[in-house]
Amino acid sequence: MYLRKRLIRPFLAAALLLAAILVVLRPWSSRSAVHDHAAASGSHPNPPPTKMLPPATNLRIRVGTSQAKGEALLDAAASAWDQAASTAIILNRTPRLYQTEPVQERPIPGCQVRALRSGGNLWLRLQWDDPTKNAPEAPPARKGEGGELLYKRPTGETAAFTDAAAVMVPDTWIGPAFPSLLMGDKQSPACLYHWSASRGARVMTATGRATPQPTGQTIPHRARHENGLWVVTLALADQPDGYPVAFAIWDGEFADRDGLKFFSVWHVLTKKDDVK
Repeated sequence: MYLRKRLIRPFLAAALLLAAILVVLRPWSSRSAVHDHAAASGSHPNPPPTKMLPPATNLRIRVGTSQAKGEALLDAAASAWDQAASTAIILNRTPRLYQTEPVQERPIPGCQVRALRSGGNLWLRLQWDDPTKNAPEAPPARKGEGGELLYKRPTGETAAFTDAAAVMVPDTWIGPAFPSLLMGDKQSPACLYHWSASRGARVMTATGRATPQPTGQTIPHRARHENGLWVVTLALADQPDGYPVAFAIWDGEFADRDGLKFFSVWHVLTKKDDVK
C-alpha cells in the first residue's frame, strides 16, 4: 500500500500541473484563434464603428447638383447658386490664450455657405461680413516652400495681415465620432483648403494644432469684396454625403492670424433633397 501511494503521488502532481497549465493557456488560445480568424477574413476583431450619427438640422450643409461647368460656378453671381440652399454658419471666437492678449469687443461676423456638386468636385460659395478689405501684397515664396503655412508671417509687412478663410475636412473618416476640431490628430488627419486674400487658395494637411503642412497644390477659386462682404468660391475634391466639414475666417484688420480667428463646429454634408 505504501509503495502504491508513492507511485500515485507523482502522477497526481503531474496531472494537477497539467490542469493548471491548461487553465492559463485556454484564454490565450481563444484570443489567438479570434486573431487568426480575423486575419484570415481580412477584418479586425473589433472594427471601428461605421454608423454615422444624424446631424442636427442646423448643422447640415445641403448639397445640390448642377450641370453648370466649373468656370461658371466660380462666378458667385451665377444663376446656379440661386438653386443652392444657404446655410447660416455660427462662428465662435477662439479664446484668449494669454492674460496680456487684448480683449477685442467686436461682433461675430455673419457667414453663409452654399454647396453644389458638379464635374466630380464639391463647389462651395462662402460669404461673410467684413467691412474692410485686407489684402496686402504677399512676400515671394521662399525656395523650396510648397505653399503658404498658417503659422508663418503671411505678409511682407509685420503689422499688416490678410483676410482669409479655410474649409476643413477629414482626410479619412468612417465615423461616428467627429475628428478633433484642432486640425485633426495623428489618427484622423485633416485636409485644409485655405484661401488668403494675398496668396490665393492652397491645400494643406494637418495632424493637430500647429502642424499644417503645404502640399504644393492650388485649387480653383475666385473672390470679391464689395458692400462690406467677402464672397469666395472654391472647388474642393468631392466628399461623400454624411462627411463632416468645418469653417474658419480671419479678419486682417484686427491682426487675425494663426489661431486668432473665428471658427465653426463640424457641419455635415447632406443631399439637398434629404432635408425637408
